[in-house]
Amino acid sequence: MPGRYFSVPVGGKMKSDVTTSPTAVIGAVELGIADLNAPGQSKMTVLQAIEAIRQKIVEGNWPPA
Repeated sequence: MPGRYFSVPVGGKMKSDVTTSPTAVIGAVELGIADLNAPGQSKMTVLQAIEAIRQKIVEGNWPPA
């Protein structure tokens, strides 16, 4: 299952702060996207999922349980 990990250090705010890798590197904030070639997977579906994660963080407890 081909995938990609996006990692950002604490305080990273710019796209230049983001590194990508085919394996997890355990950055301060890391998002793994699995199976980039899955049927129906597109840039838009990934962005929609990221927005759902953002909403969960905004509305939920911190740190998450």
